[in-house]
Amino acid sequence: MERRLLLGFGLVVTVASTAAFPARAQEFPRWECFGGFSYANVGLGPQANLFGPVSKNYFGIHLAVNFNPYRNFSVVLTDLGIQSRGSRIPPPFRHSNNEVDTSQALFGPELKIRSRKANGFAHALVGVTNTRLVETDSFGTSDLVRRTNLAMGFGGGLDINVKPRLAIRVFQADYVPTRLGGKWQNDFRLSVGVVFRFGYVGSR
Repeated sequence: MERRLLLGFGLVVTVASTAAFPARAQEFPRWECFGGFSYANVGLGPQANLFGPVSKNYFGIHLAVNFNPYRNFSVVLTDLGIQSRGSRIPPPFRHSNNEVDTSQALFGPELKIRSRKANGFAHALVGVTNTRLVETDSFGTSDLVRRTNLAMGFGGGLDINVKPRLAIRVFQADYVPTRLGGKWQNDFRLSVGVVFRFGYVGSR
């Protein structure tokens, strides 16, 4: 009789433990925050003559905040990329620094594939880009040119899980078509960085 009780107790413990692991594995974070380095290949299209000769290669930061109502569906509340490219105006012109700053502010839905070791994601975003020609000299800083245009973002990436609340984004690649002067300009963006996760809940 005691042997049967022990066997029954062991069976209950085994079943309960087995059932508990999948439930824990199905937990996901409500919030994810990304921050990292960003490279953007940006063409200014028909507006290029406003900003003068400048490279298409820009470097800066990339920040994003995601809200996850479901395990495999996320809403990108803020996707903000800020990149710049500077050049110095040589003599005989006055001593000053000119810098072209470009930024993307996007939002939209994102699909996620979650596993224990890594998470993959893909999204379709919409928003605006802002491009500024900034001059800094002994008199201060001023915007010589500023333009805001419609933009979209189609892309995805891969996060490697380090801890439940921390992941390394080994890459994010986005195609960012931008509407300039009535035409679509093909821009691209690459990012790497870290992801912080908060507010774990059960799977939905």
